[in-house]
Amino acid sequence: MNLPALLAHALWRGVRISRFWLAIAGLFAVGALPASAAESLTIAAFARYLPAGRGRLVLAWPSGRTLAKAEDLVDPKFARIALPDERQAVYGKAASQFLARSALAQRLEGRLLMVANVPQVSAYLVSGEVDAGFVNLTDALGVRGRIGGFLEIDPALYDEVRIVAGVVEGRETLPGVEALAEFLATPEARTILTKHGL
Repeated sequence: MNLPALLAHALWRGVRISRFWLAIAGLFAVGALPASAAESLTIAAFARYLPAGRGRLVLAWPSGRTLAKAEDLVDPKFARIALPDERQAVYGKAASQFLARSALAQRLEGRLLMVANVPQVSAYLVSGEVDAGFVNLTDALGVRGRIGGFLEIDPALYDEVRIVAGVVEGRETLPGVEALAEFLATPEARTILTKHGL
């Protein structure tokens, strides 16, 4: 049984399921839940947020291609440029903001390929399905050995992307929560997070 089926089955048995998991399974999107069931769902509330870093938008390209700067995308050889769906992915929103603020959006009209999420852009870059794509630095670092390269986009050209860890309300005193908060503030944590693109 797949995740959507398991969650739907559990819900019909009266198990309370967070909207987060239902959204992950796509049950709201396909209308698999009646309104009465949706009303019984809970959403986790967060007591506070622990800063983990700032997300960074990059422009990446597949093996066999190269870019010196984002403006080089106007070259017709970049016919398919992927970006995550801005309604579902914060980096899709960041990419759209960059394209608008850099005045590239109109110049690239008809060549932009909106896909579901960052991993899909990365998969298309690795397979060579697209000529360039917008992803986050963390993802680009993860596939750097299988793509041609990437360059960081000027953060002044898109809204800040804050990466945080949420402390669930009512769980603030669990062992490890304060230790994690303290660790995230250390130079050691900063080094680790920076190494991974935050």
